[in-house]
Amino acid sequence: MHQYIRDWRGKHPAPLDFFGSMNAGSGRDLNWFWRRWFYDGGYPDLAITRLQHKKGSTDVIVVNKGGKPVPIDLSIEFSDGTTRKIHRSVGIWEQGNKTAVIPVLSGKSIRKVTLGSTYTPDSYPADNVFVGK
Repeated sequence: MHQYIRDWRGKHPAPLDFFGSMNAGSGRDLNWFWRRWFYDGGYPDLAITRLQHKKGSTDVIVVNKGGKPVPIDLSIEFSDGTTRKIHRSVGIWEQGNKTAVIPVLSGKSIRKVTLGSTYTPDSYPADNVFVGK
């Protein structure tokens, strides 16, 4: 934001000027993000499709059903009552993938996985909870 303010204070920027300043200020090419949020169709909607159990870990499979890149926030509740939070930034969708595999390294059995946070939009939150067996 500081880069944008320095570049455009007192001027009349257009949306592309904002995108360019943000790219310059972050030192990264974020055009994949701007394109998918401001030019492509779609909506913010993630879903947990399944859990894949492996020896000593479990993979949580998250699908980006709506196409808009949003962060992944998981709350894991284990069978012994303990919890863990896992966060992946919006950058997990940078390569255009539709599915993300989030490993949960633990020998514990998972009781419930909840996807989302107060600050992440989701058009259909009903598919954001997975109850383990």
